Amino acid sequence: GTLAGSGAVQMAVNQNFANNGAISVGDPSVAAAASTLSLTTSGTGAVVMGAASTLLVDLFTGATLGDNTGIASSSDRLSLMGTLDATTGGSLVIGNPGMLNGFAGGDKWLLVNLNGGAGSITGTLAVNDAALNLTSTQVGNFDKASGIYTIIDTKGGLEMAHAQDQGVMSALQGIIGDLNGRLFNLRAGWGEEPQGSISDSLNGGVNEGVIDGQGDGPEIPIAKKVLRSRQWEVFTTVNYANISLGSIRAQPGVDSQTWAPGVGIERHFTRNLTIGFAANLLETHQSYTSGLGSLDMQGVTLSTYASYVQSAFWVDLLYSFGRFDLDSQRNSAGFPVANGDTAAYTNAVQLNGGLSFRVPAWKLVHGPLFGVDWLHVNVDGYSETGGGIGALSYASRSVDSLITRIGWSVSRDFDTDFARITPQVRLTYERQNITNNNGTSVNLINQPFTATTNSEAPGQSYMVAGAGVNFQFTQDLSMLVTYQGQFLRQDMQAHYGGVRFSYKF
Repeated sequence: GTLAGSGAVQMAVNQNFANNGAISVGDPSVAAAASTLSLTTSGTGAVVMGAASTLLVDLFTGATLGDNTGIASSSDRLSLMGTLDATTGGSLVIGNPGMLNGFAGGDKWLLVNLNGGAGSITGTLAVNDAALNLTSTQVGNFDKASGIYTIIDTKGGLEMAHAQDQGVMSALQGIIGDLNGRLFNLRAGWGEEPQGSISDSLNGGVNEGVIDGQGDGPEIPIAKKVLRSRQWEVFTTVNYANISLGSIRAQPGVDSQTWAPGVGIERHFTRNLTIGFAANLLETHQSYTSGLGSLDMQGVTLSTYASYVQSAFWVDLLYSFGRFDLDSQRNSAGFPVANGDTAAYTNAVQLNGGLSFRVPAWKLVHGPLFGVDWLHVNVDGYSETGGGIGALSYASRSVDSLITRIGWSVSRDFDTDFARITPQVRLTYERQNITNNNGTSVNLINQPFTATTNSEAPGQSYMVAGAGVNFQFTQDLSMLVTYQGQFLRQDMQAHYGGVRFSYKF
């Protein structure tokens, strides 16, 4: 049957209203406006939904407007006094006669008015909101305790996961770019110990020694000075990185600030071979555009490297392992802040090489250089706390990055009263290929729904300009100041700076 005007049905005490077909709150073919239907039961009576029964309500306004629960004209409403029993089944069908579109996370409507607790819903009403044409990252949620239908959008969680991956990779690049300043030294032509007299040795060091093997006779042992290079060098460094990743299509931008102090040590094992080690602490803060939220990252990296120099040729191989704690805060329209806590692990292999051409008359060293960086990032899966019905569970994910570079560097020595000063400049062309190995997927914690997508990567090809100045104050003590920037890269800018102090013994 059909009720006109402010339709209402009131059952006698202890009597059920059995719905084995469809209850339509309004009829847009008669009036394209919000309607209200009142159903009242009392005692043991209830509105009993059959297994295949439906309750139909329509939305009329409110897409992208957020909370519409206080706007009676935004949707049809069932005003319920008593109990609606969906124990055996039944579906809430949401219509869209006006073809609303552009729904956003946090949009909500009051579809069943429970009248301050005078009405209640038992069992579970299935939801059919196909008419809304929600995106692949959106899902509707009907809360039977409040009668409110809410749209949840998981896009923000996917975007945050992508930004986390990029942030971890960029922070790692800032640490291993020139660990212990070794690449500056190699490009400046300082990697090989010279042969020759004591005064020509790398640091002019000598050992007083006793030569044995004079026999058992009365000869006096002969004391002799022998060549000894300065085999050990220790370092302390402070690195800083600022990375700005612009918005890429629907993916928001990221601004990342990283500090990474560290210590290191290296040893000359032969004239040509040097092996070193470094440990760095890292602290990063990332903020996201569009008010998405923020990420704080803390951790440590352990790195080792070997450098080999033969005449004008040099090559360097580095391996680095890192572990980081990631603490995220995600803002989602219409829901409380969602907090996340997980760990990320990184593995990096870096190969560098080049040639050093000397111009003695100008105290100048220049030459070509090349490099290949492989970075692997693995982020553990985790579940957010807080966030209400919009809280997400994140699957574990891994990302690989391969960077290749080719360029040229120029170094020159200047002698002053307080130090030997060596400035160096370089320019390289680089290309980065990023592979998201298993995509990124998130699941709603409070209802079954999964969304998966691949990340948006910044431009692959770009230029890198670098500069540094080394101050050799004494034979043993030096200070190096460096800068490196990425330029002409689509959607991304990166700036790295560092200070290194070294002491030889």
